[in-house]
Amino acid sequence: MGWRNGMEDKHIVDLNLGDGNMLFCVFDGHLGVEVVELVEEKFVGLLKEQEAYAKKDWKQALHDTFMAFDPIIDKVKEQILKKINFPGQKETVAGTTATVLLITPTELICANAGDSRTVLSRDKQVIELSHDHKPDHEKEKKRITDAGGFV
Repeated sequence: MGWRNGMEDKHIVDLNLGDGNMLFCVFDGHLGVEVVELVEEKFVGLLKEQEAYAKKDWKQALHDTFMAFDPIIDKVKEQILKKINFPGQKETVAGTTATVLLITPTELICANAGDSRTVLSRDKQVIELSHDHKPDHEKEKKRITDAGGFV
């Protein structure tokens, strides 16, 4: 929690997505809970709606789910601003990082956004399953600014 007065993190544990699949997610909210609460509420449903999910193309389904959130967040910015009630503020700065692990009967598929990490511990060895997406990387900085955010 650090210096903040409230917790901005959320998580999902879904042990029964169907077909023996399970989902574990951690969302690290930044500068407000509005976006992290939206992602927590909509992530599973949005994942299952992806065409790639129906085709069992898990990596693409997770990618498409992550990318689908920028326009969703953009559509609710005005509602978020009303909720946080900062007079004169025209943009919300709330956001979230994410690390997601989809477990199928035969695979582990990890996806992340931002600097949230997933590791696997096996036989006392640490195996990195994700790599940070930091805003000092040009592609990530462009994605953030294209979505109306700032670095």
